[in-house]
Amino acid sequence: MKIYRFFCVFFIGLFLVSCSSLGKTYGTEDDSYSVYYLDNGIPVYFHENPVNRVFYLSTVFKKGALPGNDDVSGVAPLGDMEAVTLSLMQKETDFHSENEIIKFFSDTSSGCYSGSNQDYSFISFSSIDKYFEKTFDYYSGMLLNPVFSEPVLEKYKVSYKNRIADFKSDPFAMLNARAFDFLYQNHPYGVIPSVPSEVFADSITLEGLSDCHKKLLDKDRIALFFSGDISPKKLLRLLNRKIGKLESRGFEAGVIPHLELDTGIQLVPLEFAENSSYAVRITSAPERDSEDYFPFALASMIMDDVLFNVVREKYGLCYSVFNTATVSQSPVNEIIFYRVSDLDRLVSALNESFEILKQGKVIKGKSPEGGFEYSGFEEVLHNYKNKYINSFYGSNTTNRGLVGMMVLGELYNGDFSYYEDFSGKIEEITVQDINRVLDKYWFAASSQWSIGASSGSITDVNVVDFKEEQALHGVKPEA
Repeated sequence: MKIYRFFCVFFIGLFLVSCSSLGKTYGTEDDSYSVYYLDNGIPVYFHENPVNRVFYLSTVFKKGALPGNDDVSGVAPLGDMEAVTLSLMQKETDFHSENEIIKFFSDTSSGCYSGSNQDYSFISFSSIDKYFEKTFDYYSGMLLNPVFSEPVLEKYKVSYKNRIADFKSDPFAMLNARAFDFLYQNHPYGVIPSVPSEVFADSITLEGLSDCHKKLLDKDRIALFFSGDISPKKLLRLLNRKIGKLESRGFEAGVIPHLELDTGIQLVPLEFAENSSYAVRITSAPERDSEDYFPFALASMIMDDVLFNVVREKYGLCYSVFNTATVSQSPVNEIIFYRVSDLDRLVSALNESFEILKQGKVIKGKSPEGGFEYSGFEEVLHNYKNKYINSFYGSNTTNRGLVGMMVLGELYNGDFSYYEDFSGKIEEITVQDINRVLDKYWFAASSQWSIGASSGSITDVNVVDFKEEQALHGVKPEA
């Protein structure tokens, strides 16, 4: 899909078995992206991909007012109940036992997947084309007619608690979770805690699972995404027979406010940190439909290389350092310093990296004298463009990857074929764009620090340098 939206929109009347709906075809050169509607109005975002025999279908559930926001009891949730419910929906149905489901998916090499994040949750399946209809029968049973039983629930609780133990023994996972709880403490995203708890596991009941399942099956919060080689008529006939009968249950779309990031420093004692420390610097990031998004992505790659060369290679201060941005309606960016050996010198190394970038330079290697040799942004920008394009398409060649991009495009860009062809937009990025986003989202942006170390050494952390870094780079950019 071209990076512009709706270059050409036209409507075709389709008379389908059990479905009479309109299909919108977006302005792609091959007209492979279309959207149809089931009898009950649920949209079906369709991508025709004849070169891949493994089809992928995903049911996506939009989230409204986050759980707990309108809870009259005033009791906030202890965990993400949708994630648990979607997982247990795959175990047993009115039509198939757990053993039958396991055997079928194993015999056909089909797969079922689920997940939940801040803005949506999903349950999906992949299948070789010749098994697609039969796999859909199993899948629709999971979606519409799951059986929640006490033995399966108790087994799940044991597994969940084991995963909690693994999570809590990972010092970085604990720090990162605490960083986001600190970040979102006054934001709707903070309603569900990032750190999992045994208390939440013990609170899960069959009644709660059933109630959550009913709330999921609201036609007004559902969208379907498909990529594969099947006629729209055949696919819609299958979907209408099952999902096309769902009704409205009172879902209301929620409004997620933009996060106003306040400066702050959080010190986190980590039980299993031993002799290593960890640090996370969080700043705001552009939304995916912002003109800053692609320049920001390239700038992150450029900065990663400079940070690695300075913080790790020159000073040996940590095992790894990199940027990563969240995908949400109110996104943020993290600079992650993993397994830090010397927190006292971390800020000075970060500032040195920033100074190199402020001069429009990247590090191309070491000089014979042992210092760095540099290249200007103008010399290397095309390399980073090619690297980004190759990385993006390389990780999204399967129908599963394509559906993932369709979901992100629709939910965050308003166009499910947004990422079909964005290389032209990448090629338009200039050095001035890189400089602009570096300043806006790193050099002149309010930040939060979360720093983790062992319980015995956390009190020795000198926060003065981190406060000075916040003051130096904490000027908010003009809107």
